[in-house]
Order: sequence, then structure tokens, then C-alpha cells
Amino acid sequence: MNFPAYTDDAYWTGVIEQYIQNNNKHPEWYNIEYYMWEYFKNCLKRNNRFFFEHPLLPVLKTEFKRNVCNLPQGTVIYRARIDYDNNLWKDWNDYCKIEFTPKQLEAFEKKGIVPEDKLTDFWREYEEFTNSEQTQKIKQRIEAGFQGFDATGSSAPPTGTAGAGRCNPEGVSYLYAALEEHTAIAEIRPFIKDFISVAVLEPTRDLCLVNFDFEPTETVNGKDFLFNDIQRDFSKINKSQNGDYLITQFIASLVKHLGYDGLCFRSSLVKDGTNYVIFNPSDCPAISSKLIYLSEVNYVYGQCK
Repeated sequence: MNFPAYTDDAYWTGVIEQYIQNNNKHPEWYNIEYYMWEYFKNCLKRNNRFFFEHPLLPVLKTEFKRNVCNLPQGTVIYRARIDYDNNLWKDWNDYCKIEFTPKQLEAFEKKGIVPEDKLTDFWREYEEFTNSEQTQKIKQRIEAGFQGFDATGSSAPPTGTAGAGRCNPEGVSYLYAALEEHTAIAEIRPFIKDFISVAVLEPTRDLCLVNFDFEPTETVNGKDFLFNDIQRDFSKINKSQNGDYLITQFIASLVKHLGYDGLCFRSSLVKDGTNYVIFNPSDCPAISSKLIYLSEVNYVYGQCK
């Protein structure tokens, strides 16, 4: 086996040969970097979830430095959330009553459609509705630019409440966002007729990210490297949700431990879509949100040959 120059051949030769033998692998099918990555994942899943030392860690640290990108201050990115209870839609309807109902009533009054006593009762109820504390909060939120969730609701879940995700362990809150609005929407896998809040976020400073967003078939730094395999794992669709994210969670934790602000990777649902993970959500606050309605989903497919 021909190992890359960055490896300790004395260690890896025996390890990889044993891994291939134990798992009935065929060394001629893949390059050696593939088996190095597969062995590393196998160690995480079955031997030790929390590495303090491992021969692949120095390699990863070096390659992180070579594959960084900046997310400049003020860059617009997006985060989407489904309004499961349709509360935002109800809020929007209430807000519209403030603006349009008085005009409609005036028109009815002029035409004599509404009897005067009923009109008086309605105006009294309308005035109570308009001046209520709840209505004023809705009005202030929407007029501040948040037709969808407010700034807090558009950010990452509160600490301790987040479920396990592609990059975060359960209870650890990272901000998941996307470069494109349609990618952010697709990533939450909504259904037709869902109401969705789409927030606009902007970094408050330049953020340094480890970049996994590239075409896996390309070479990295002029050579085939295990970054290709890492990228595939980040972009893989999680179907079973039974430990599929363990590997990417570890890589994200290592990236965070080394002082980077986050990472980016290619979407598994949108061709050429880019996803961002920001470790400190306050670095990228929401500046506005809108409420949309998913009316249609299109699938592009081809027959297997």
C-alpha cells in the first residue's frame, strides 16, 4: 500500500491491513485515504467517542488550515423554520385587521349596510382589540420587520433545548443557515401548505469557517484527499437517525475546539446549495423575517441506466 506523505507509515500499515482483513474489504477498490477515514469512523462508533489522541487528528488540523473560507460581515444568509401551529399566520391576519378593517367599516357605514347599533358595538370591540397588549406586541414585531418569527425565534434554539443535529450534540445550540433562501427552505423538509418563517441573518463580524463546500470528485490542494470523504459524510442524507451524525458531530466539535467560527458544507437536498453552521449564534443575528406559504414542490429525476 502506498501511503500519502503526511502519514506515519509504521503505524498505518498494520492498522489498515488489519481493518481491511477484519471487515472483508478489498484494498484495490479504493485509495488508502478512504480506508484511513473509514477506520477513523469505525473507532468513533465502536471504540472511543472522545478522542484526545489519534494519528489522524494532526492531519485533520493541518488540512483545516488549508481549507478555510471567510463569511464577511454583512453577508446575507437565511434560516427557515416551520410555523407548525399557524400562529404566525394568525398574527398576520390580526395585524391586517388593524390596517384594513376600519376602512372597510367606513365604506359599509356610508352604504348603510351595517345597522348603526351593530356598528357601534363592532367599533367598541375593534377598539379593545386594537389597544390590547397582545395586539400591540404583534404590531410592533411585524412593523420591526419580523412578519415571521421575531429575532429570538429566528435564531438557534435556546441552550439545552436543541435536539441532536448533523453538527451539534443534543443540548448544544448551533445556528444552521444557508447561503440561498430556497436551500434554507428545502433543508427543513416542509410539506405543501406549510407556513414557513424565513429569516435574513447577517454576521456582525468576519467569520472564519472550515470549508467542506466543494465537489467531492475534485482534487483538494492538487491531490485526492480524505476531505472528499468528509464532504460526502456532511452532505449525506440522514435516513435512520441512529448515530448517522456521530462522525460529523465529532468533526464539528474539533473545528470548534480549534477556534474556528463554524463550517460550511454542500446541501444534501439542493444541487450546489451551501449550508452554514455558526457555533456562536450571536455572531449572526436575524435582522428580519417573512412568512411564506409552500404551494408546490417539484422533483427532477432521471431513469437509471
